[in-house]
Amino acid sequence: TVYFNVVSGAKKDPEADKKLKMLLKNQFHDILPGSSINEVNTLAISEFNDLIAKYKDLTSKYSKKLVNNAEKEITVFNTLSFERNDNTKTRTCC
Repeated sequence: TVYFNVVSGAKKDPEADKKLKMLLKNQFHDILPGSSINEVNTLAISEFNDLIAKYKDLTSKYSKKLVNNAEKEITVFNTLSFERNDNTKTRTCC
């Protein structure tokens, strides 16, 4: 999401720092090693699902700023830290 935010020129999400702190807390608060109690796991799953939904929405919003909304066009983003030269297979529609 940060990649799309930067290249789209959109303003920083005001909730970004809060979301990042929640993500980091859930990664390191005894959850990944499996030593947390059930209530912590339940809360972490709920928070992760919320974060995933929010980031999907943000990614969609930012990526729409980067592409033409023309029909029958496909845009592929490489969000990795290295260049790629891969083939992409698509199906034609209609």
